Amino acid sequence: MCNFEDFKSRSCCTINFQAVRVSALLETTMTSVERVTEYGKLKPEAALAMEQDESGGEPSGESGVVLEFKDVSMKYAEEERMVLKGLTFKIKEKEKVVKTVRVVWNQ
Repeated sequence: MCNFEDFKSRSCCTINFQAVRVSALLETTMTSVERVTEYGKLKPEAALAMEQDESGGEPSGESGVVLEFKDVSMKYAEEERMVLKGLTFKIKEKEKVVKTVRVVWNQ
């Protein structure tokens, strides 16, 4: 049977746990906001300039180059679960790509 003191102590533990959890979530969110703010202050990159080959014709290098990922899956260790599943995308020439992820640890 549970007396009032046990109930009170469990309630305090639950409240403390929730406060720590909310505090950690707030700190993570603020870090993300700070990061986005810093990225917004970066100077733009210079325009992409391709060098011409010796013949004076087309720019050197392939035109229309594409980096393509098809159904990519990944895990950090053999015994772990997949962290990427079925990722498919293309990156075309001159495109800039940023991939962000949210990590959720299940215990």
